[in-house]
Amino acid sequence: MALSLRARQKDAFGDVAVDQKAKLDIVIPPGKEADSPSFFYWDDNPFITSEPYDELAGAVRAGSATAEIVFEGIIYKDGSTEQLQN
Repeated sequence: MALSLRARQKDAFGDVAVDQKAKLDIVIPPGKEADSPSFFYWDDNPFITSEPYDELAGAVRAGSATAEIVFEGIIYKDGSTEQLQN
């Protein structure tokens, strides 16, 4: 199965610091839950400002960052697809 999703990381004021789309290949047995080892990682480039690291660093250090994950689509093992309305 594959999932497409949108991940929005927000600061303490609820302003979106990072908004990105992602795709995840994962096996979820029918009627079960599954974990994924996937994660987002940002590095600091001190020569470029306003990159995801710069936008999130303060909120993460303060413990006030939040994430909103919205699933947008699913591709099942049999090839059928489903687009989710958000």
